[in-house]
Amino acid sequence: MFPTNSADSDAGDYFEEVVQNCTVIFEKEAQFTRGLLGFGTSYSHSEITTDQSENFFKKKEIKENKYYQRKPKEVIKSGSSLEGFCIRTGKPIPFDLKRPMCFEAYQSWNQFKNPDFAERFCHKTGKPSYGKTSMRSPVAQS
Repeated sequence: MFPTNSADSDAGDYFEEVVQNCTVIFEKEAQFTRGLLGFGTSYSHSEITTDQSENFFKKKEIKENKYYQRKPKEVIKSGSSLEGFCIRTGKPIPFDLKRPMCFEAYQSWNQFKNPDFAERFCHKTGKPSYGKTSMRSPVAQS
């Protein structure tokens, strides 16, 4: 009745292949007991048959905040301190001309990626820049 090359059939085939080729990390099976005289069964409990979750999650590194987790390749000292300020929020962050925003501000900026968008603060001093800073030029000119 139904065509064999429908999208539903293709999706079903694809996921069947994924399931057959995957590695089981965690599996729990229901255990049943037989009724009187061997007729019928009833649920007894569940048993964990496979648990590789500890090994699996040890291999995974959480890369939240990926943009700022790396050590900056080029850090320019501001006086004797390595402290800088987010050019959008003014929050203290490490001074790095290639990463002059806190992560939250970067996520917002990254939607449009305009390197010349006027920002509010100087990355070096944290003072208001009145729109004279941007990702391209994060330090306000004196």
